[in-house]
Amino acid sequence: MDRKIHGHGNEGQKHPMAKLTDFEMKALQWAIKKGLCSQHQAARILGMSQAGISAVVHRQLSN
Repeated sequence: MDRKIHGHGNEGQKHPMAKLTDFEMKALQWAIKKGLCSQHQAARILGMSQAGISAVVHRQLSN
């Protein structure tokens, strides 16, 4: 709890298991919103699940 309050936690792109940076998440959201690629295509390219891409697009992340 104190780590989060003081800004020393490993959340978001700082987490060692993070697959995407903040910039990549915003770019992905933009590309899917504009119809440049589908969630399935993005998942295949990035090596993630479609559900993971959906969470990014709809901002339903647990971090």
